[in-house]
Amino acid sequence: MEFLENQMRQFEEEIAERMKPTAEEIARMGESLPAEAPLPPSPRQEAILLWMELPGVGLTTACSLVAEMGVNMEQFPTSAHVASWAALCPGNNESAGKG
Repeated sequence: MEFLENQMRQFEEEIAERMKPTAEEIARMGESLPAEAPLPPSPRQEAILLWMELPGVGLTTACSLVAEMGVNMEQFPTSAHVASWAALCPGNNESAGKG
């Protein structure tokens, strides 16, 4: 059990590391800030924090959602399009012709 818990912790650390801003993003963000100002969160970090505001969505799930959908939601015309793309649309299953 300890081995699996350690592996999960290592995976979570790796995921968090990969979600950090890249050198290019840091340079871009730093251009418009005063020299000593702290860097704002990257678009990925902002999206992760937003996803984590939903009940039941933790860091790993939020990172997965950002990795799969990205941070640019303009590619989806409506929230229904996002749900459909993510295969989260509710089903309308009938049994023996009864709804």
